[in-house]
Order: sequence, then C-alpha cells, then structure tokens
Amino acid sequence: GLLPNRMVALWPYSKMNDPRVYWGERYMVLKQDSSAKTPFKIGVPNLDGWAGYVNGGHLFVKRHVHIDGALYPDYGSSYETYTCNFMLEMESLSPLAILEPGESLEHMEEWLLFSGVETPETEEDIDRIILPLLK
Repeated sequence: GLLPNRMVALWPYSKMNDPRVYWGERYMVLKQDSSAKTPFKIGVPNLDGWAGYVNGGHLFVKRHVHIDGALYPDYGSSYETYTCNFMLEMESLSPLAILEPGESLEHMEEWLLFSGVETPETEEDIDRIILPLLK
C-alpha cells in the first residue's frame, strides 16, 4: 500500500479545488454549473468502465471496456470529462494504435438511460442508487 495506484490528468485551466469536483474514496463526482466562469477537464484510467450523469431525475450511463496494460492517450486516460457553463461532456477513449492502410479499429460504447433516479449526494448514495442499475 505504499506505491502509487492512481493517475489523474488535468488540463491547464482545471483547478484541483474547483467546487464542482468531489474527490471521494471510491468515486469522483463532477457537477455542471451554469454560473461557472472557467471550464474543468479531467482524464483518468477508468478501470470500472462506466460513468454516469444525473440530471432532472434522469441517469445517463456510458460504458466502455478499459483494457488493462494498454497504452491510452493523455497520461493513460480511458475516460475524460469536461464541463463549462453550458455543458458537460463524457468521453471514453480507446487505446492508442498504429493502423496500416486498410486496417481499422473499433471502439464500442454502451449507452443506458434511466428515469426516476434520485440525485446521489454521497458515495453511499451512488452505491445505493446507481450501482444496482448497472447490474
């Protein structure tokens, strides 16, 4: 337990103390705020392969496969999220690959939408409200 086990990529305009970000023990939560003056963007190696956004009683979940040991862009980020005063973006990334002419690469996402979802306020709320929907 003495070696690093997490990576976080921050863009130059992102502040660690931004009030829209909650740094939890198990989850990171980013809230969109229409009164925000500056944008915020973060990238992480999302080993669990899912991210969710709750808005107005609706939950949007984006799933992707994180390939352990693969080389990802932006300091190893398989997931990035960005917010400014008018939007929040959720982006999964594929591993970096060199393709020869005629070759292709496929990156799959699964999108899920749920209604009647309470907005979680704590990590325990995420465990109670969100995780059962992902099973």
